Amino acid sequence: MNIRTAHLFDIEPLSRLLARAFHHDPFHCWLFPCSKTRQALHQKFFFLTLRPRICRGAVFTSDCQRVVAAWTAPEHELSLFHFLSSGLPCLSLMGGRAPLAVVGFLKTVARQPKHPHFYLSLLAVDPPYQGQGLGSDLLFSLLSLSDQKDVPVYLEATSERSFRFYQRHGFQLSETIQLPYRGPTLWLMNREPHHA
Repeated sequence: MNIRTAHLFDIEPLSRLLARAFHHDPFHCWLFPCSKTRQALHQKFFFLTLRPRICRGAVFTSDCQRVVAAWTAPEHELSLFHFLSSGLPCLSLMGGRAPLAVVGFLKTVARQPKHPHFYLSLLAVDPPYQGQGLGSDLLFSLLSLSDQKDVPVYLEATSERSFRFYQRHGFQLSETIQLPYRGPTLWLMNREPHHA
């Protein structure tokens, strides 16, 4: 699989991929509880989420566009300013649940490591192609960069399935948090760089 940096022409197909991949994810069901509107709102949400990251060269995919990952490099760590400047359009899609999303964001940001790290915010495989190793291949490529730079990786797993997936790839659980208003569990995980 040829892994490459995503470009602006990838936004539409990758947004649709992410909407399909996260349709039943507990965290995204919490953000968009109505199953009838979730697909359309999800596509808009991921379009808005991907665009600034693609412009920074922080989104990766394959030539077949069946897998996608987004991560933040240590020099571009998330902040409240970043969330407000790039996240406000996303919040408008959530309607009355937007305040919950802000509370959830602040709760998770407060738990993020204080030392420099890569933040893996998204990794997804198009559902018809799951189970073929595509996600593992893309993750391995990103983790190799983390190892080369001797920088750890941090993420929040949003389902027990993804938690187990990351555990198999060397991530360790640091803690779990519960999101507000009967929200789902998030598994906060870290992976230290591996040395040859």
